[in-house]
This record gives sequence, C-alpha cells and structure tokens, in this order.
Amino acid sequence: MKAHSTSGRVVVDPRKGHHPRWIRRGGAALLLVTAVCHLVAFPDHYQVTAYVGLSFLLYAAAATVIAIAVERDARAGYPLGALLSGSAFALYIAARTVGLPSFSDDSWVDPIGVVPVGLASFILEALFVALYVGGFLHRGARLPVRRASRQALPHVRLEAALGASSRLAPATTAPATRRTP
Repeated sequence: MKAHSTSGRVVVDPRKGHHPRWIRRGGAALLLVTAVCHLVAFPDHYQVTAYVGLSFLLYAAAATVIAIAVERDARAGYPLGALLSGSAFALYIAARTVGLPSFSDDSWVDPIGVVPVGLASFILEALFVALYVGGFLHRGARLPVRRASRQALPHVRLEAALGASSRLAPATTAPATRRTP
C-alpha cells in the first residue's frame, strides 16, 4: 500500500484506497456471495423475463470484477461496489412494490429450494453499502490536505511549520478596522 522513497518520505499510490485488510476482504466476500446468489437465481428469473435473468448474469460478472478490485484496494472498487449493490437493492424493492417492465414479484423472501436467496442477497447488498458509507465517513476525518488546498490556505503551512504551539497561542494581530474618510 505504501512505499518509502530514498528521501524518507512516504510515497502513496493514488490508485489505492488504503482500507484495512479486514474491510477489503469483508467487502470482497460480500460481493462474491451476492454474485453467487444472483447466479443461483438466474435460471428461474430468465424463464420468467429474459432481461431480468440477463441482468442477474451481468450483476454476477460485475460483482466478481469489483470484488477483485476491492480486495486489491483499488480506489474505484468500493464506490463501484456500492453503486452496484445499491442499485440491486433498489431494484429488489422496486420489483416487489411498483414492479418492473414485464416483471413483478410478490414474494420478499424469494426462496430457491430452502434458501431465501433473494432476501440473503438483499441483506448482503445493504451490508456492503453500509460498510462503504461507514468507511467513507471514517476516512473523511483523516483525508490529507491536497496540494491545491495548502496553496489556497497559507495558514495551514504556517501552522505545520510552527507546530502545535501556534494553535495554543493567542492571536497577536488586532482586528482590522474600517477607516471612514
């Protein structure tokens, strides 16, 4: 994830997302299990409505590729996985409430055999989105200041040069007053 250069500075690959290993593996596992759920449900849905069945195959392929990206900590992995899982989550609800073109399902459990594959996939997709949002919010507090932001805010560089003492010291400059002519 990180590599040290000869100057001692840490060089960070901008294509990496910097997630802990357990979050990467958990997210990839969630995506792979939902891919399997969609593959198992494919034949029944294809017989009812072909485009729904084909969308299940596309979901499984996309979820597998995105799971690999999440495991490798590619920066685009988690946002794409959240987009895929969130859209499948929304379509699951839409198919059971307002219906999709030429397709409607009354069962929220959607069992195939004894396993409620639809409900399991629905819950796992929600968990992936929650993992993404939780990780995004947690990382947001620790995002580094970008170079353009440091140039726009010179006091950030000054504080960094002076250290913590500049934040504790009272301001020594008087507030600006407006002169009247």
